[in-house]
Amino acid sequence: MPAAGTRSIDPLRLVAIGVVALGFAVACLTNADPDLWGHVRFGADIVHDRALPTEDPYSFTQDRPWINHEWLSELQMGVAWLGLGATGLALLKGLLVGVTAMLVWRALAGIDVPIRLAMMAVAAIGTTHVTQSLRPQVWSLLLATILFRRLSASDGPGFAIAILFALWANLHGGWVLGLIVLTAWAATDTVHRPSGWGRWVAILAACVAATLATPYGLELWRFLTSTVRVGRPIIEEWQPIWQLPWPKWIPWLVPAAAVVWAISSPFDRRWPRAFALAALAYGSLKVARVLPFFAVAAMVLIAPRVRGRWPAKPMTSRGSPSQDLVAAAVIFAIAVTAAVFVGRRTFACVAVDDRLPESAPAAMLEQAPPGKLVTFFDWGEYALWHLGPAITVSMDGRRETVYSDSRLDDHDAILAGTARGLELLAQWQPDYVWLPAASETTRAWLIERGYRLAFESPRSFLAVRADRAIPATSTPPDPDRRCFPQ
Repeated sequence: MPAAGTRSIDPLRLVAIGVVALGFAVACLTNADPDLWGHVRFGADIVHDRALPTEDPYSFTQDRPWINHEWLSELQMGVAWLGLGATGLALLKGLLVGVTAMLVWRALAGIDVPIRLAMMAVAAIGTTHVTQSLRPQVWSLLLATILFRRLSASDGPGFAIAILFALWANLHGGWVLGLIVLTAWAATDTVHRPSGWGRWVAILAACVAATLATPYGLELWRFLTSTVRVGRPIIEEWQPIWQLPWPKWIPWLVPAAAVVWAISSPFDRRWPRAFALAALAYGSLKVARVLPFFAVAAMVLIAPRVRGRWPAKPMTSRGSPSQDLVAAAVIFAIAVTAAVFVGRRTFACVAVDDRLPESAPAAMLEQAPPGKLVTFFDWGEYALWHLGPAITVSMDGRRETVYSDSRLDDHDAILAGTARGLELLAQWQPDYVWLPAASETTRAWLIERGYRLAFESPRSFLAVRADRAIPATSTPPDPDRRCFPQ
């Protein structure tokens, strides 16, 4: 027996602490999304200027007002970077993903451990393409999880849910999806319980009104109405799932099958759950970007049905207390050691993958005279981080946020080297052109017009106008491992 005044160590708690430490380290693993450079730069600008920008200093082709609907998430990224660099970005992302995972885990309380772990795996796999990088969608995933938890609660969401939407509207445009889910739930619940229609109308009205609590007010609604769309053919996560390689269907098929199984038998508020999940299932089928929300919602909202079928079993020990403690200590030590190993790699480097441009052209342009740069939209925010505002870009990942549809079409024409695209290049007379190597027609046209190739590789080329001189600099090849903001 333990000595008086002391407590025995709980082996399960010891294991839990080790697993949580390792899970948090893994949650902090961060890759650089193509838009990370812009998000951090814009957030740092807000910190520096203590105000939201009214004009865009980074683009010379912007043709619509900049409604920065992600300003609050970008502000947090900017503060994290200015305070702790790459470590700050990794910690911020780990905190957001970790809290989301904790909320899902707690929603599955009372379910047999193997089934509970399997459901967590479904949610984790379904959210991978969002949680592997730090982007405003990570905030949306967290707030959506809170919404799903409140819908599933015995007392329902209540009017306090409007606070969630007020915050959400300043973090990311995903609040539109949240409002669709809330409306689907409210409408179905009203059909089954007509007496509650007045309360639901009031809650929905409060949530809609709360989304006006942004620096832009009604302008945010106008912006989202004109820019939210399904068709973005060159961005994979905006494609229908059936157009993606078949392995990417699995994260949709598994939760969909689980939902069909769950609603086949009665359980608490079956039909509101079913219609809310049906909206998300259809949305994610049409746009792969919605899949993470469907995966999490499916696990959270079917939890009561799973709990009834596979309730948690009492934990039993097959050894003595001392043996249990030794086993727990070993697991704890392994988990903490792994967490330290993962953390050392994570906090030192936000990894840059092959989707991002080569660093050599940007390094050459950093000492170049100010001017205009025509570039690929996925590279624009990388370029504006390293070169702006002295060198302004033609296109960047904000796309519809600051560019009209006609401007997007113009840029596609330049990439393709069509007559319209080449005419625009002649009008704009850019000082620098940095495009993918596949833009061969545009490359040839530039050379014919006197541009010289300052850089060329199998991936990209950098053309410089004849009257522009780039200082001679060494341009070593990219290292095997690049870290943000390289």
